[in-house]
Amino acid sequence: MSDKGLSRRDLLTFWRRGPTEPQVELPPPPQVEPTPPPIRAKLIWNTCIAYYNTPCDACHQVCPVDQAIQIDNHGHPRLDRYLCNGCGDCLKVCPTQPSSLIMAPLL
Repeated sequence: MSDKGLSRRDLLTFWRRGPTEPQVELPPPPQVEPTPPPIRAKLIWNTCIAYYNTPCDACHQVCPVDQAIQIDNHGHPRLDRYLCNGCGDCLKVCPTQPSSLIMAPLL
């Protein structure tokens, strides 16, 4: 080192190594459990009797959420899974065995 201050070599060494201050160790980030997707009703149309010319609107009648299960022009139930609240009332009244409605994650 010269009397003028830091030499080029000293500056380059400082730049490569960084400051000589002790590094502060940060605590690890908290572990966050991923939230599971919400569970909603899903219509299995090929087992629903309304799709085989048998009038049935049991799921539509019992659904507490307005517009979640609608009956289309052909008498078929149409389920909006984003409006469904996942209560499962429609599964209990479905006359087919096994039920034409299942509870599945909303993906």
